[in-house]
Amino acid sequence: MVKAPQVIHPSRREFITVMAASAAVIATGTAIANPHAKFQTAFPDFPVADMPNIPAGFEDISWHLDDMPSFESASLGLPLFVDFADKAKREWPDGTRFILVSNAGRHGALLTDDWAEVVDLIGRLAATA
Repeated sequence: MVKAPQVIHPSRREFITVMAASAAVIATGTAIANPHAKFQTAFPDFPVADMPNIPAGFEDISWHLDDMPSFESASLGLPLFVDFADKAKREWPDGTRFILVSNAGRHGALLTDDWAEVVDLIGRLAATA
C-alpha cells in the first residue's frame, strides 16, 4: 500500500511572515533574511551542544523543510550542511554528518564526519579567494 505524502500547512503566523517578506522584496527589490533562518527554530530537536562552532562568514540559512541545518558563506559560494551527531537521528543514517559543496561547482564537495576536515577546507578556500 502506498502511503499518501504528508501535506504540511504553515501556521497562520508563518504564512503572514512569508507573505510580508515577499511583499517587502517586491516593494523594495531587495531580499530580506529567510524568516525561518535559525537552526534552533527550524530544527528544534537538534541539540545545540551538537552544533560545531560555525566559521566566521557563514550565515545560518536553515529552513524547516530542509533535511538538516544549513549555513552559507556567500563570499566563498559555499553552503554547509550539518546533520545530527547521532547517526540514528540523521536523515540518512549511513550518510556523513557534514556536507560542504560549492554553489558554483568550483570546489566539488566534501562529505565527511570529521569537522577538522571541514574547517581545513574552508580555510584553504578562503586563503585562495
